[in-house]
Amino acid sequence: MKIVCSQSDLKNNLSLVSRAVPSRAEPAVLANVLMIATEATQKVSMVAFDGSMGIKTSFNAEVVQGGRITLPAKLFNDIVTRLPEMEITLDAGDEEESFIATISSVGGEFKLTGAGEQKMELPIALLNEGLGGCLFAASTELSKQVLTGVHLKTKALGEGDNTDILEFAATDSHRLAVVATDLNGKDIEAESTVDLPEFAVTIPAKALRELERILGDASSTDRVKVSFDDVVMIFELGDRLLTSAKIPGDYPAYGQLIPKDFAREMVVDR
Repeated sequence: MKIVCSQSDLKNNLSLVSRAVPSRAEPAVLANVLMIATEATQKVSMVAFDGSMGIKTSFNAEVVQGGRITLPAKLFNDIVTRLPEMEITLDAGDEEESFIATISSVGGEFKLTGAGEQKMELPIALLNEGLGGCLFAASTELSKQVLTGVHLKTKALGEGDNTDILEFAATDSHRLAVVATDLNGKDIEAESTVDLPEFAVTIPAKALRELERILGDASSTDRVKVSFDDVVMIFELGDRLLTSAKIPGDYPAYGQLIPKDFAREMVVDR
C-alpha cells in the first residue's frame, strides 16, 4: 500500500474518525484506525470503531498501490498534526509481508507498526442463503450474549480437501438452524469460486440483519468484500460499508446436537 496526499486532507479525516477511538481500548486493536487505499477510485477510506459505534470517511489521494492497514490512532494523529502542510507519502510496503508504515515528508520520516487483517470476497447469493436460513433462530436474550449472534465457520468437505463450506449456525437454546453453503458447488460460476482462510467467528444477529437489508437490492452475482481481525468484521458492497464487533466467547458445540442417523424419514411437499 502506498499513497501520496496532502497533510490537511489526512489530518482532517484522521481527526474525524478518531472520535470513534476509545480512550481506553479493550481489546487493544480498537485503538487503531483502519486505512483502505483503492487504486481504481484513487480514494483513501478511514474507519474507526469503539465496539459499539463506527465512523468512516474518505478523501481523494494519489494511490500508487492499493491495500489496507490499521495504525495506532493517537500516535498516527500526533505525527500527522506536527507535519508541515505539504504532500505526505505513506508507504506500508507489501501488505502480505509487512505491517510497517513509513510516513515521510520534508519534515522528516516516521515509522509506525500496524496490524494486518484477513480478507475475502463472498458471493451475495451464498450470504443470502446462509442468513435467510438461520437469522430467525438467534436469541434475543442479552444475558446469553454469544447466542444473540450467528456463528460462521469454514470447513473442508473431507480430510485433505480445501476449504469448501461456509457454515452458518444460530440457536436460542430451544431451536437450532444450520446452513452449510457450498462455496465452490456446481451452481457457482467458475470465476466466482471462493478460497477462504480457515476461521470461526460469531457476529451479532442485529448487524447481520442490517447486512441483509444492504444486500437486498444488489445482484445475486455481486460479491461482498469481508475483512476482519481479532475484534472487528467489516462488510463492503460498493460504497456501502457495515462495521460490527465480533461476539467473544466459545459458541456451543451445536454439531453434537444433530443426530447422524434417523429411524424414520419422510419427504413432504413444502
